[in-house]
Amino acid sequence: VESLNSKFDYSFGPQQHNFFYSSNFEGKFRGGKQEKPNEVFEIHFTENYFNRFIDSESKTIDKFLKQIDKQEISNCLSPHHMPITAQMNLILSQINQCQRKGVLKRLYLESKILELFMLQIEQFESIQLTPTSEKLKKEDVEKIYYAKKLLEQNISEPYSLLELAHKVGLNDFKLKKGFKILFGTTVFGYLHEIRMQQSKRMLLEENKPVKEVAAYCGYQYVQHFTTAFKNKFGITPGKLAHS
Repeated sequence: VESLNSKFDYSFGPQQHNFFYSSNFEGKFRGGKQEKPNEVFEIHFTENYFNRFIDSESKTIDKFLKQIDKQEISNCLSPHHMPITAQMNLILSQINQCQRKGVLKRLYLESKILELFMLQIEQFESIQLTPTSEKLKKEDVEKIYYAKKLLEQNISEPYSLLELAHKVGLNDFKLKKGFKILFGTTVFGYLHEIRMQQSKRMLLEENKPVKEVAAYCGYQYVQHFTTAFKNKFGITPGKLAHS
């Protein structure tokens, strides 16, 4: 993606995000020809709005603001694009499907956008704490992203680690290690996260019964799902559904 009046091009892969500053942004991006249909989701902060976070006691934000002040070449939050997590995807879905009107819509969208920004900062800081010296081959990265997609498409009856590795053409060691490098979590840690985020959405937005949600998320016993949900969100699914 190329920003008009900017010297820089930004190339994103599937399910990637970043946060960057452009002093000459005119409100349009020009994208090159794409091999496959794709969607781009943009959120724009004005400089005045972003300045609210000055003196926020966040080293990450302070460093980013100093880069802007010094007009450094790369004004990106992260030197490498970060993966969009299950929690981020849920928020993006909620933003796209918002039915509120007027000031209620504005308040809702602003709260979700700030939540996204918080998750970006949190993810960046987590990656900084676990640097990796090993680089992955491009073909292996594509296979690991495919494994992530398969996890998302089969949360009711997920593949075993060996089955998933076989499906994408990697051995289980490479898949485990590469998944951790790319997404900062284990294969089944990510599966658990998307199950929890999906179950929350089904309870809140679709009013599905707890038993149906538990089965959809691959839990044979409702009590096991209830325990996992409460550990994640601090409330039982039954109470959330009736709140």
